[in-house]
Amino acid sequence: MVETKSGKIKSVSTSSGTSRKGDWIRWLFELEDGSKYSTFSSDIGESFKAGDNVEMKLEQKGQFKNLVGMRIVDTPTQAETAAKTMELGTTNELLRKILAELKDLGNMVSDLQNGNRE
Repeated sequence: MVETKSGKIKSVSTSSGTSRKGDWIRWLFELEDGSKYSTFSSDIGESFKAGDNVEMKLEQKGQFKNLVGMRIVDTPTQAETAAKTMELGTTNELLRKILAELKDLGNMVSDLQNGNRE
């Protein structure tokens, strides 16, 4: 079963050795949330670095989750985040004004229904 995990890479470390099959290198990726995933794939291991925002594909093999794929995911820039914050602030102010107008309108309707005409 393949699952995905997203996050920012906090650190990358390697270990290496030799087995009956020959030399190997294992890359260990630690995400900012403290979770750690490893791979023996040099294609994956050499393509990502600390600070990258990634989406990982993980495959359960016995008691381990093997990192079988990874890709960079876009994150908003500081300017985009500031623009969204400003946009939300403007939207919230507009909603406050609309609610105040609706309250005034409601009061006027209530006055008319009670026979208080101005």
